[in-house]
Amino acid sequence: MKPSASGPANSGKSYLNFKNIIEAANITGADSIHPGFGFLSENSQFAKICEESNIKFIGPSPKVIEMLGNKSNAKELMKEAGVPVIPGSNGSVKGLKDALKIANKIGYPVMLKAAAGGGGKGIRIVNKEEELEANYNLVKQEAKISFNDDEIYLEKFIKNPRHVEIQILADEHRKRYSFRRKRLLYPT
Repeated sequence: MKPSASGPANSGKSYLNFKNIIEAANITGADSIHPGFGFLSENSQFAKICEESNIKFIGPSPKVIEMLGNKSNAKELMKEAGVPVIPGSNGSVKGLKDALKIANKIGYPVMLKAAAGGGGKGIRIVNKEEELEANYNLVKQEAKISFNDDEIYLEKFIKNPRHVEIQILADEHRKRYSFRRKRLLYPT
């Protein structure tokens, strides 16, 4: 299999350009695409386009990605299931005034996060109200550039959190594996 260029370095014109990626797969004769981590791995539109183009998308189905790929939607699903979540916005922040209202209600510090984000992109810690507007604009801009989606949500910032992460790997033949690991986020 030969490598194939999908576009220039700008992610919006290469890694997020569905047409170029599908075209590269067709030119090289690829029958499947592994989207990597971040970018298209959580994009239901791309998974659906692969499906429609008879190219195997190595990842969750478009339906599962729609439910869980957007972090603010996933958080709402967890709430509905009775899973405790970090205080913050109910779904996406509707604008700067909404962000200010939520942050003042739950107290600082807070985190502004890209709903379609991953890999540490599109996240800013806001320690006080005076920092909110500039960080709000930065997160929206970074989310748009990195994920082609400027939707953001807000959560209470927890200093030195620990969590248990479980990765589940499954295939279409119902073989499943799970991997558990503990990790420290935002080390000081």
